[in-house]
Amino acid sequence: MAHVFNPYFTQIKNDLIVSANMIVGTGGTNDYNQKTTIQLTIPAGITVVEAGIRVAVTGHTGCVIRNTANNKQWALVTNRNVQAGDIERFYIGVTPLKTYTLFFDCNQGSMAMFNWSDDINKIIPNINDY
Repeated sequence: MAHVFNPYFTQIKNDLIVSANMIVGTGGTNDYNQKTTIQLTIPAGITVVEAGIRVAVTGHTGCVIRNTANNKQWALVTNRNVQAGDIERFYIGVTPLKTYTLFFDCNQGSMAMFNWSDDINKIIPNINDY
């Protein structure tokens, strides 16, 4: 291994507490509609995922997302007073690096999406699927 010269010098005179903040970044995936099954691997450091369902037609929305391993429902939007273009959001507590197999059953044109970020990690989930 080659020696790398480091021109910086730090002298510690008192006790020092060193901490690190993990930045998990942001990300997402989308465009799942009609009847589809996907595998979603949760990135390292992510503990909460936002599942969003974008409504295609006013008042006509049916969409469900569920984990096929345990039938836990991650999101459900049914026919009710929603407008085209609205996004219904659900927050799911997840396990980092775990792969989930998810089943979607959404009306034509409705779309499911997932997002994650440091800010989403701070939200208290309404569904836990660890």
